[in-house]
Amino acid sequence: MSLIYSSYLGAFLGISLFLLSINVIRFRRKHGLAFGDGGNEDLLRATRAHSNFCEYSPLFLILFLILELKTFNHYALLALAIFFIVARLLHAFSILFFEIKYKSVKLRQVGMIMTFITLTICAVCLLIK
Repeated sequence: MSLIYSSYLGAFLGISLFLLSINVIRFRRKHGLAFGDGGNEDLLRATRAHSNFCEYSPLFLILFLILELKTFNHYALLALAIFFIVARLLHAFSILFFEIKYKSVKLRQVGMIMTFITLTICAVCLLIK
């Protein structure tokens, strides 16, 4: 069993986490802070985008891997992976850019709803398969 989808998903999530981490480091250096956010909104946004990614991505990868191990439909796996990736990109993009420019959390809400839908679908599929 090659676990090709989980491998690519894990690689994408790993690269995404690396980029979000670099963004936090960039703002920490800019503001000279090793801990906390020092009241800097840009650092707070960077750490929240990073933290939120860390909160949801590992669980999704585990559920996804189990589905792939159970030989779940490959097209459904691909759709779940794409949906989750889009959800996480929308969420991070919203926190880091969209909300600053447009003063709206709608894009972040869409990203979170998509994340919850994807996690719920994975969990339900594991229960019934």
